[in-house]
Amino acid sequence: MSLPSLHFDALTARLLSDPRLAGKVFDTTVNSDGTVRTGEYLVLFGGNPDQVTSGRFNAPQMPDSDAVYRYTLRGVGGSKDAARDMCAAGFALLVGFQPVIAGRNCSRIRHDGADPIDRDPNESIPLWFGDDDYVLNSYKA
Repeated sequence: MSLPSLHFDALTARLLSDPRLAGKVFDTTVNSDGTVRTGEYLVLFGGNPDQVTSGRFNAPQMPDSDAVYRYTLRGVGGSKDAARDMCAAGFALLVGFQPVIAGRNCSRIRHDGADPIDRDPNESIPLWFGDDDYVLNSYKA
């Protein structure tokens, strides 16, 4: 499994460690049939690292180089309060969490800002969402 996948899976597992979020953590806002999900849920966005470095001036970047991963966690609900509650649940689980990934030394996850809760203007049903950004540094062990 790739390093980006291992990091993403560690965050997903952390979110799913809360029984209240069972069946409510996804990596997309749409169902398999293409319809927009409804109800209260979280969507974790992220993938390849935002920055990759060896820490040396002329060293080439490698897939296992030190990396900075940035993730966006979207809290969704049928009201502002519901979306806010989902964002708060994710925040409580991710901030300060230090993933354990074989061959890596990971920092504790930091919160890096949030957007205001807003209504999705493209949906006819009331669907509110808020995005929180998180940063994870990952170093070769």
